[in-house]
Amino acid sequence: VDTPGFFDTNEGITNEKVQNKIASQIFNMTSPGVHAFLIVVRVDRFTPEEKDTVDFIKKIFGAGAAKYCIVILTREDQLDDEF
Repeated sequence: VDTPGFFDTNEGITNEKVQNKIASQIFNMTSPGVHAFLIVVRVDRFTPEEKDTVDFIKKIFGAGAAKYCIVILTREDQLDDEF
């Protein structure tokens, strides 16, 4: 289920609205429930908001949800060769 981004200030959507939309989508579109949480992050930056996303998932789905988080790094091609 593709969901709105957490802490996405560009859309002007509050985290509470994001939480409600995610809950609605999960209950309507997944059966028997979530198998994994995919967190997409740019490899050249990891902001406090990205870290807070995992905390937000744990808040909504419980502390055990963290073990089902998969981090996907994008823009690897923009890194220096030294990395």
